[in-house]
Amino acid sequence: MEDNSGEQRMKLQRTSKDVDFSDLPDSILCHILSYLPTKEAMMTSFLSKGWGSLWTSIPLIDLDERQFIGRTRNLKHNVSGVNFQQQKKFSDFVERFIDFHGGLNVPEIRLRFDVGSYLKFSSRAERWVRTVMTTDVTAIDIDFSGKSLDWSDMNKNMYTLPSCGFPSRSLTALRLRFCEFKPLQNNSFVSLQTVSLTAVKVSDSSVNALICDSPCLENLHLECCYVPNSFHVEAPASSHLKFMVVDNCVTPGHKFIEHFSINIPSLQSFKFKGIINDFSVKNLRNLIDAEIDEQNEYNGFEDREYRMVCELFNGLGHVQVLTLSSWFLEVCFLFACFVRSVVFNQIQFMFHGNCYEPRIWQWLMCFHLLNSTHIETL
Repeated sequence: MEDNSGEQRMKLQRTSKDVDFSDLPDSILCHILSYLPTKEAMMTSFLSKGWGSLWTSIPLIDLDERQFIGRTRNLKHNVSGVNFQQQKKFSDFVERFIDFHGGLNVPEIRLRFDVGSYLKFSSRAERWVRTVMTTDVTAIDIDFSGKSLDWSDMNKNMYTLPSCGFPSRSLTALRLRFCEFKPLQNNSFVSLQTVSLTAVKVSDSSVNALICDSPCLENLHLECCYVPNSFHVEAPASSHLKFMVVDNCVTPGHKFIEHFSINIPSLQSFKFKGIINDFSVKNLRNLIDAEIDEQNEYNGFEDREYRMVCELFNGLGHVQVLTLSSWFLEVCFLFACFVRSVVFNQIQFMFHGNCYEPRIWQWLMCFHLLNSTHIETL
């Protein structure tokens, strides 16, 4: 029994020696570090000289204040319930990242903090943003809210991105939240493919400039953004934009958009959700599917709304899949003479929402059988 115990101890000693992390290749160590929060991965640089810069090769650098900030009602804290000492720890954490950023080899960087709570660190926060924006990565994600947004947050003064360029060669995905986006002068996003803006203040000129300056841009998503009363989005024929979503965007004062027009010849898929006063489409010759979810409720219709629906149907008559909210059913039913001249080609119709009036569905069947030359699905 003693001999067996000795052999087992020898095996355990050899096993523990074989699992020496120092003997593992850097690629394996980086893979292990990728499962740790960035805060903890950075702390491994203190282990030894060999670990010093190993964390700079993990696939995602996540600079998130929520890993440092604890919300509390203690009177020793500021009005936002954020401990200033914790803020300083987060600031020091980001500053340490900046010291290393020149040697970074990571695909994605994410920066998330409540910019309004960092008045004492405003100059440092500006440096953080500039550093992240100019780091040579493929994906950048910056969230200035530091939390889940509600409509009351949109009334605050938004942070305006500093006038410095994003990396123009490597960036393929850009996500921004709770800031004001303005056109960047003398800069182009030669590799940018996807842009997602949430609670971002934009103008039609900034959106159009973004499309024009991004020859590889294919996906554009605007969610809960602040847009002008008259929002006109257009792109040249050379544009490669294929997918666009406009989801619950409003004008200053949380009012609905007075007029929205879209003119993007390359577009293949378009989705709109929200309340709109006037809607027009032009040159969407490559559009395959469209979804228009008008959130307005019936309270009596004006001739303007009938004409808008008629114009919209004429502009979308060539698409293969058209998804509409029940609001369109009510408009068409109550003023059928405006839309009876609209002819749909090969198309698949889908409707969603509540519409309990049987007469409307009966009229819908007759309308599409008469007006759709190659209807496939209803």
